Amino acid sequence: MDPLAEKLVGVLDAAARELGDQEPGAALRLARRFGIGGYVARHTGVASAGSAAGERLLRGIAEDILVEAGVELSAAFARREIPHFFLKGVALCGRVYERGDRAMSDIDVQVAPSARERAVHAVLDLGYRVLSEREQDGPAALRPGLVAERGVGSSRIEHVAVDLGWGVEPVERLLRRPDHPVPHMLWDHVDTSGRIPVPSDAHHIPLVVHHLVHHDMLHVRGLLDIALLWRRLGADAGPSVEEPARQLGVLRVTRLLCGLLVRELGLQALSMGPAPRGWRARQARKLLTLRAWGTWAGSASSTEQAAITPRRVFRRMLLVDCVRAAPLLLADAIAPPREYLSWRWPEAGSWAAAEARHLARVMGKLRSG
Repeated sequence: MDPLAEKLVGVLDAAARELGDQEPGAALRLARRFGIGGYVARHTGVASAGSAAGERLLRGIAEDILVEAGVELSAAFARREIPHFFLKGVALCGRVYERGDRAMSDIDVQVAPSARERAVHAVLDLGYRVLSEREQDGPAALRPGLVAERGVGSSRIEHVAVDLGWGVEPVERLLRRPDHPVPHMLWDHVDTSGRIPVPSDAHHIPLVVHHLVHHDMLHVRGLLDIALLWRRLGADAGPSVEEPARQLGVLRVTRLLCGLLVRELGLQALSMGPAPRGWRARQARKLLTLRAWGTWAGSASSTEQAAITPRRVFRRMLLVDCVRAAPLLLADAIAPPREYLSWRWPEAGSWAAAEARHLARVMGKLRSG
């Protein structure tokens, strides 16, 4: 077995058992929850047996549909001279993952902010429907993107969703904001050698780290994304990873994950700066040992990554680069923007009534821990 996969399976097995799963196949069941069941099944020999082979085949067909939709979307953007690149799922499929390894639920694509309107029209021309305001992840005034879909009412495999972005969410906030562009240096080094444009491997890593932090480390498959990209880099690639990480506000956690990848997964160290020190770094390392991470992420509810909870606020305070972000995080938790309140509580009738409902819910979560 590949050494990286072997270490990962061992950690998943230990975490699953801490969560109470003592039966054979515990690591694979937890891996499926994290969206990397295909990768684990392939490396443990399960992928070719019985129902697992059929499951992998269906997942591969769904991936092919998403990848082909990405190629179609890229061609439409190119015809309109819209700068763009794909990231995460479709960008990694066939490059660092084999077919059926990793769960993919949508197509993640970034476009230049100046081309956002042209990009939306291109998506519509391809037969996609932009989700309604209530179906989007937050109000338009606070979103650096939108979600569109097509194939609704057909089989689940044929359904395609596009997460179209023209910026990134600030990690110093719990709620989205619309005014944080992708760093220019990422646009300058987009890899156009394949069927779709993707970030360079070194730049893709901080984008995945940023996504992990934005979701408070609950999208555990991002760690495997990072590890597989990491193995493609030379030892001198550290500065190419660190500078966009700094601009995205995730340099501390990128260095923390560097230590984890080297220490626990046996990957080579890159030429990166010193590891974070101090109380926040010590607490973050306790959360981000592989076994601990797998255990608390595996026990999280399906709604935790979207709910404003004390656990999310605490984790984010440990992860962000600047400790001065704490007041901003608390502000989003206690007194979010009026646009968010009106979107979240449309039946309240006024933003003051919506704020009262929001505070009541926050106080309930504080009492429940």
